[in-house]
Amino acid sequence: MIAHSGPQRATEVFDSTVFTRANLRSAGLRGRELTALVRSGRLLRLRRDRYARPDVDPVVAEAVRIGGRVTCVSLLQLLGVFVLAAHGVHVQVEPHRSRLGRRDAEAHRVHWAEDGAASALHVTSLDAAVRHAVRCQSPRASVATLDSLLHQRLITMDELRAIFARLPPRFGAVLALADASSESGPETFVRLLLRSLGASFETQVHIPGVGRVDVVVDG
Repeated sequence: MIAHSGPQRATEVFDSTVFTRANLRSAGLRGRELTALVRSGRLLRLRRDRYARPDVDPVVAEAVRIGGRVTCVSLLQLLGVFVLAAHGVHVQVEPHRSRLGRRDAEAHRVHWAEDGAASALHVTSLDAAVRHAVRCQSPRASVATLDSLLHQRLITMDELRAIFARLPPRFGAVLALADASSESGPETFVRLLLRSLGASFETQVHIPGVGRVDVVVDG
């Protein structure tokens, strides 16, 4: 298996994988050809005017099927970002949509769109996903997610500040705890625990004869 870097994986996730009929027609497919492709299973019709290749990610297919885009922790998981837990598929839906496709309240978490920034048919912008994830998760889980985003260089601290500027001020404490040096969710949780205990610690320390260690506590 080839390991994908954060930015490379993001390119793959945000690349268009869902298409409208107009998209396919502009690519040279005629109406009868589209029908034949759907009937043969070489093209999936997810809902009215939304098509995808058979290898489309199941999370993407489900979000589009009910009438939205993947967002929040579901999108971050697709990007390889750490989230503590993700129950069901988190879907962003446009405010003007009065009807959604058939869905299970426990299997889907609906986020109503805050703006029209999303250009892809299958996923929201990363900014929107981060805002949703901060609201959805506990503070410590949110910090671990931010650490992961920063460590994988999917986002910069300046970009995070711009995102948090659109969130209520109470979330500022979460941003203040973000640290790009954290390499895993558990490492973030240990750091937060040590901080709450008032312990003195350093992260990513090189020790001669040992190598680099995640945390050194009280020297």
